[in-house]
Amino acid sequence: MFIPSKGDRADAPDIMIVMTDGQSDDPVNTANQAKIAHNDNIRSVAVEANFVRNIIGNN
Repeated sequence: MFIPSKGDRADAPDIMIVMTDGQSDDPVNTANQAKIAHNDNIRSVAVEANFVRNIIGNN
């Protein structure tokens, strides 16, 4: 996911922002992918779509 040929920099943390509209349709796969990201030292931030809509006023 984070590779130098795609812009990854060794001197910057790897941060993944996940936008979601609710629960996963495949929670087992979601958990597996989250574990892979964690094991690769990727920091993850999940943001729920309605939270963003409320902030910008698009209800």
